[in-house]
Amino acid sequence: MRADQHPQCRSRREEDEDHQGLSIADWDAVVAAFHELFDGLGEITQGDVGISFRSRAPDVQTGLTLRKDGRLEASMPLHGVEVKVDRVVWDVARTWIKLVGEGVSYTYRIPAELLNHRADHR
Repeated sequence: MRADQHPQCRSRREEDEDHQGLSIADWDAVVAAFHELFDGLGEITQGDVGISFRSRAPDVQTGLTLRKDGRLEASMPLHGVEVKVDRVVWDVARTWIKLVGEGVSYTYRIPAELLNHRADHR
């Protein structure tokens, strides 16, 4: 099911013509959006406490983990971040995800190298 078809997304999401967003409390909808955003770009692992994306070699090594309690861990070449968030926002083109919390706003931009794996991005 696409994230925009998920009942919680339709009822509680933040919308604009170029982005969509959800509260981390709407976990099932956040998971659906996460799958849609990272589908085909690497490995997605979902467990009881959170969901993770990791790119595959030989692509650029990057990853993002989001936990149900809002903890975020992200890694890109030359930096990493660990913060707590309460909102998840992404662009409709599926090229970035912004994670927002009290005093923090982190935007994870999917590297072009990975986006090239997506058929609709070519």
